[in-house]
Amino acid sequence: MSFEGFSQNEINRIAGAKTKKHDVKLARKVPCHTKLKQVNDKEDHKYMNGDDTISNSENGKECVVKEQQVDENIIDISTASNLPAIDGTTIPVTKVPPVKILTPDVISQEAQLNRIQDFEINRKLMEEQNKIKRNILHEAISKHTEKTKAEAKKLNEIKVALDQLDSELATDVLILRKQIETATLHFNNTEKTYNVIEKNFLKAKQELYQAHEKKEMLTEHLYTIIAHNEDRKAKKLSELMEKVGLSLDDTKT
Repeated sequence: MSFEGFSQNEINRIAGAKTKKHDVKLARKVPCHTKLKQVNDKEDHKYMNGDDTISNSENGKECVVKEQQVDENIIDISTASNLPAIDGTTIPVTKVPPVKILTPDVISQEAQLNRIQDFEINRKLMEEQNKIKRNILHEAISKHTEKTKAEAKKLNEIKVALDQLDSELATDVLILRKQIETATLHFNNTEKTYNVIEKNFLKAKQELYQAHEKKEMLTEHLYTIIAHNEDRKAKKLSELMEKVGLSLDDTKT
């Protein structure tokens, strides 16, 4: 089994914690075995033909013998259906599964196996959680990337539209500037012509006024001459008629 993602210090610390928990469980289970052994010891004293004269120096051997007898009695109780009583009757016995005596080596192996199993479970759980987190992160990054691409596409489209508007505006401005330059040149030429024509007009108007004044003066002078001539003529005719002896009254009759 692999323990990727754990340092040696973390493995030792977790292993120590698991060992303490397992030892506490064993400590809680020991009284049950002890009671069962005590009951079996009492049964052994009732039915055994053993000696009560064993010396205190042989207590160690007695303990070994009792443990072996306990094991045998446990097996017998689990397989037997009845037990003999003191009065000769039989006592029904409920079958119980054989009790397994846990040696320190077995306890150590089971504790190590439990630690390894716990490590493997924790590792798989962490791998599953990391996989879920990684998938969520990848999904978020993918959505963000798609959103960024869509925004970049929109910005690019807006930029292209703005560039097109700027290009069209520059073309229109260039055309209008050329037209303005042409109109300005035409205006300047027309203004010059107007100034010349206006100058000639003023001159012609002045000449017209002078000619009109001269005409009026000459006409008036003509009228004066004619009138003066008619007066002279009338006087002359009157003088001639007087000389002849004629008058206006005689001519009327």
